Amino acid sequence: MNHFSILDDIKKNEELYFDWTLIKYCNFSCYYCFPRAHSPKRSPFENELDVNMVNQAFGALKRPVHVNLTGGEPMMHPRFFELISRLTSDFGVSIYTNLTGDVDRMLDSCNTNNLRTIYASLHLEEREKRGKSFSSFIEKVIQVHRVGVDIRVIYVCLPSNLGRLKEICEKTSEAGICIEARPFRGFLRGKVYPESFRPEEVALMDPWLHAKDRLLLKLGRNFFGQTCSFGCKYFTMDSVGDVYRCYSYKHLDVPKDGSLGNLFNGTFQPKRRPETCWARTCICPYHGIFGVAANKLIKKLN
Repeated sequence: MNHFSILDDIKKNEELYFDWTLIKYCNFSCYYCFPRAHSPKRSPFENELDVNMVNQAFGALKRPVHVNLTGGEPMMHPRFFELISRLTSDFGVSIYTNLTGDVDRMLDSCNTNNLRTIYASLHLEEREKRGKSFSSFIEKVIQVHRVGVDIRVIYVCLPSNLGRLKEICEKTSEAGICIEARPFRGFLRGKVYPESFRPEEVALMDPWLHAKDRLLLKLGRNFFGQTCSFGCKYFTMDSVGDVYRCYSYKHLDVPKDGSLGNLFNGTFQPKRRPETCWARTCICPYHGIFGVAANKLIKKLN
């Protein structure tokens, strides 16, 4: 797949795409995790989630919907299995997970025809600290793969773990599983990543980089002043249904209001057309890569 086939697919897609941070609590404590995405404490609102109301709210949009469940660790949510059962009955769903939860129950709970993709994050150090082996992780991945659900292993690349990358990727590929090396994004030991990766470190990652990550390393994380369709077709939503144009508009000091209302109380209003990006840094640059007009990206790469 080349860089631009991804962008073409996104532009042709008529679905509304919601990146839903279902829960911030996580059973892992990865030191490189985004502070905005992780909390060691549970929210008192978790048990109040009405899964029937959630389905009704998405259905009221009268458009095809894709919901990407993320966290935290989504499978730790007390209503997770009930929620994916209802969501996959009507909508496309993908899940970001460390795959430590009950995979059998997850697969039994949902309509696997609408479970589009599981992104299984292999946080090897955290697994090993908790006595969870790499082989047990792969067994769960294969279990999902066997029922026909697309599953992709994500290996977050840091300078400290690049020495294990080749071995891990080769073992995973031998099992017939797709694995993606994903460059770390954020601050680490006084440096900003992925900008601080050295050329030789990028070369180590390159055989297992997804096209979007090659774009990220070429383009950087600044889409300021460019037209972006986030807020129009693609949205960020928090655990209580508040919707924002993207993560940058929710978490950074952006000189424009990115709030789009609340999906669950009926006040959600998407933008009518793509608008200019006012964020100086894209917290989740995949949003920028997918949201910015493809012709402008192509011009930058040429």
